[in-house]
Amino acid sequence: MPKIDWNNENTRIVCKLFAEQVERGNRPSTYHLNALGYAEVEKGFKDRTSLDISKSQLKNKWDKLKEDYKAWKKLLMKETGTGWDPVKRKFATDDEWWKKARTVSVSWYYFYFFLFFFVLICACLCQF
Repeated sequence: MPKIDWNNENTRIVCKLFAEQVERGNRPSTYHLNALGYAEVEKGFKDRTSLDISKSQLKNKWDKLKEDYKAWKKLLMKETGTGWDPVKRKFATDDEWWKKARTVSVSWYYFYFFLFFFVLICACLCQF
């Protein structure tokens, strides 16, 4: 599958398609859509954009959107030094705040990445 350009329009389309499938009951768990839901999103995305997309690409986008939503919710509800501009529909923060936020986010990513591989290596070594 070719890489999808997740510009604003493609993201808006896939979010709308995801929401339609959730409303139709094609999300039996709290994690992902069922097979029918993904098939409908694949078809709808191709109809609207003429781009082929795979189930794995959709799952990855779902997971990324979920992470983004959690970060947005955290910023809106818990962070100090941020404000919400309802006219621009954006966070009102300075460049220094974003620089710090990105550094912390990347640091945690690497921490969990190396922790995962450490646990994986330990599990493999324990089997021998």
